[in-house]
Amino acid sequence: MAQSGKWPAAVRAQNTMSTATAQDDNQLRCLCTSVGNDGFVAVHSALKAFYGETITIIGCDIRPDAYGLYLADKGYLVPERDSSGFLEKLMKILREEKCSIIYPLSTFDQEYFAAHRRFFEENGIRVVVSDLRSVSTANDKLKLYDLCRRVGIRVAAYVPLHAPSSLNIALQELDYPQLPVVFKLSRSTAARGLAIIRKGGSIFESIHRPNGPPYMSAEELSRTLAQMGWSSGILCEYLPGDEYSVDVLSWKGETLVSVVRKRYATTGGLALHAEVVDDPDIRSLAEAVVRELNLSYTSNVQIRKNSQNVPCLMEVNPRIPGTIGLTVQAGVNMPAVALELALGREVPSRFSISYGLRIMRYWSGFYHRDGLLS
Repeated sequence: MAQSGKWPAAVRAQNTMSTATAQDDNQLRCLCTSVGNDGFVAVHSALKAFYGETITIIGCDIRPDAYGLYLADKGYLVPERDSSGFLEKLMKILREEKCSIIYPLSTFDQEYFAAHRRFFEENGIRVVVSDLRSVSTANDKLKLYDLCRRVGIRVAAYVPLHAPSSLNIALQELDYPQLPVVFKLSRSTAARGLAIIRKGGSIFESIHRPNGPPYMSAEELSRTLAQMGWSSGILCEYLPGDEYSVDVLSWKGETLVSVVRKRYATTGGLALHAEVVDDPDIRSLAEAVVRELNLSYTSNVQIRKNSQNVPCLMEVNPRIPGTIGLTVQAGVNMPAVALELALGREVPSRFSISYGLRIMRYWSGFYHRDGLLS
């Protein structure tokens, strides 16, 4: 089934800086960051499938055992992102490898590269990243929920946690203990800092669960928040319905194409079993969120239905998700088309999506004989 989108004229005129490295010799040299993350293997495969031998993929990561350093055509170790030597090291790699574009892959890479995008562009390097305000709001769940509530986009009921007294108030507002609730960190990734709070729940009980977030009691949560300093938490309504993950390709909030994935099983925020489905309501909600955030390139919107079967926003990842490979296999090579957008090239206005396609994830590994980078 095909999905049509409009080619945004603004892309043709986005900026006119030179892309001579990519165009003159028909070679594209791309630096991908945080290549130890779950999605890089799919990004690497998608870019190679689209560009073939005309693309060279350089990978960088802070860990010498990041698999993507060895999967990429060449890998580099870099310092921590917030260290004083990170930018200098990055520019050295870009110059030595003659890279014309940067593809930031991790959640918090997005804010760094959005903040420094003008610097890179002044040095002739394009960056596949949305505006700083867009990614900063998307990465902060409290800011995101507040925005959605203001504009009428449905989110789960939520209460910020700022002090010990706020926990009891929040629990009462969300009908605990009659109903379970969910604790989330305002800023996190890959389901880190997520817990289901229910009467009688315990971390010990969660050890025996095969997947999904841990259970906690309200008392355990109170002790945990005290250790955290009460500065970054949200208590939310528990959403018991079906869960969806929507990949959206957009330009300044205007959707070109979106792919809805229904999630049947997950671990650590990563889908173990998912299916591409045609659901206009879920797609419409995801596209509305992307429009309000004014996001560009590939982003991922996570949605779940409440007890009345109404879809509610859970979170937004302003980056390529770990299960992007399913979207690519379904007919939409978002990693490559986003790269084409960043280069100012025209992209397709119609995409044929293979609905019903599923992924059943199994674990494999990357094998190599070289020593770890140092």
